[in-house]
Amino acid sequence: MSNLKARLQALGCPYVQDVDESWIRDLLFKPGESRTRMLHWLFLRFDERLKDILDPPGMRRGDIPTKRLLAIASSFGLCDENDIDLVLGKGLPAREQMFWND
Repeated sequence: MSNLKARLQALGCPYVQDVDESWIRDLLFKPGESRTRMLHWLFLRFDERLKDILDPPGMRRGDIPTKRLLAIASSFGLCDENDIDLVLGKGLPAREQMFWND
C-alpha cells in the first residue's frame, strides 16, 4: 500500500495527502463517492481531454457517471467493458488489487 500511496503522492493526488494507509485502502478498495472521485481525478490527470467525456456541458457539478468511468477504464485496458463492479469497488479483492496496480 505504501508504494501505491507514494505513486499517488508523486502525481499530486489531493486525496492521499496527510492521511494514513488504512484511509487510502478504504478510499481505493471500498465502494463509494470517494472512490468514484478518485477515479475521476486519476483519469483527468492522465489526459485532461477526458474532461469532455467525464464532465460534458450541462452535467451537474459533482455528478460523475459511473458508465463513463467504466468506458474509460476499459479503453485503458484496466478492466473489461462490462466490469462495472470493478469500477464501483465491488469486485473480487484480487481483481481490485490488480486494477489499482496496473
